[in-house]
Amino acid sequence: MTGDEIVGLGETPAAHQIRNSNSYSIAAQVERAGGIPFVLPVARDDKDETVRLIRQGFETDLLLLSGGVSAGKYDFVEAALAELGATFFFDRVLIQPGAPVVFGHALGKFFFGLPGNPASTMVTFEIFARAALDLLSGMDEAPLPLTLARLTRTFRHKPGLTRFLPAHVGCTEVTPVDWQGSGDVPAICRANAFLVADADKPEYAAGDLIPVLMK
Repeated sequence: MTGDEIVGLGETPAAHQIRNSNSYSIAAQVERAGGIPFVLPVARDDKDETVRLIRQGFETDLLLLSGGVSAGKYDFVEAALAELGATFFFDRVLIQPGAPVVFGHALGKFFFGLPGNPASTMVTFEIFARAALDLLSGMDEAPLPLTLARLTRTFRHKPGLTRFLPAHVGCTEVTPVDWQGSGDVPAICRANAFLVADADKPEYAAGDLIPVLMK
């Protein structure tokens, strides 16, 4: 995690602060994918400290960063990676949540810069970083494990981006979970999957088949 606004789980955040949930959610996802997580300290809004912690992170097989990859004044992650000679393969994808995700290579290792919002972090890990872990573990390929389920109700979304939205799957049916955006952790907790809405299809009827990605 990066940012002066991040506080520990045991602290009461002020109005401008948020708890460090992402370090723990990513660690849990890494373990579930068969990896061994090593959690670094939070990088404060200082480029030199960010470079130091990123360099330390490259002692692992795969570096996962959360936050600091957007266009904010204190988003130092990409600049810090560039200082370490990084090659960037992409720095944005056409999905929601999770558009500002970074993937590249530096110091002999691969890295992902995941967005800082909790849902964005979880989604981009499942789409991109989990596949990287599978390949590093010796798998020949790592396709996204999508399945199909029937919608229990009409579903609409704004076209233009592929959307991975919280949902609950029961047997062969899926119900969208109401949520308030990529910081809505309770909605993510109520979901056991993400429905995958096609960028070119703004409306689905009840009973339509839709791809889902299980959590």
